Amino acid sequence: MSDLLSDPVLVFQRKHYFPLVILSCFVLPTIIPVYFWGETAFIAFYTAATFRYCFTLHATWCINSAAHYFGYKPYDHSVSPVENVFTTIAAVGEGGHNFHHTFPQDYRTSEYSLKYNWTRVLIDVAATLGLVYDRKTVADEIIDRQVNNHGCEIQRGKSMM
Repeated sequence: MSDLLSDPVLVFQRKHYFPLVILSCFVLPTIIPVYFWGETAFIAFYTAATFRYCFTLHATWCINSAAHYFGYKPYDHSVSPVENVFTTIAAVGEGGHNFHHTFPQDYRTSEYSLKYNWTRVLIDVAATLGLVYDRKTVADEIIDRQVNNHGCEIQRGKSMM
């Protein structure tokens, strides 16, 4: 955690969190349609700000709920999160929930191939540009041992598509 607490961008975001949320979630989404498209402030606030915010929260919670309910558990049968290709596609790569909860230190969040895990692709591109460093992964031997002891190799094959 010390590396995060020493990052000046994250320190700024944490210090000014509430004003930044108000600005980026409600003020700017209201002002931009009014200024650029001639929308009324009332309609802009209720559609571009409030409705969008509610929809995004509900979609996020729905994906997280689905990632704990519909799917299979190739890495650890004792935890509730599951693997699900649908949630991976809908959440742009974050649906490998059983992997993520079994190996929370792994930046990849799943073993899904790159065609599904766009979040991993974005992090890898950022690393190539020097914007991300020190990515943590779990060794294949550790993943194999976990699957053999607490998971299912057949179900793991579904994740590797």
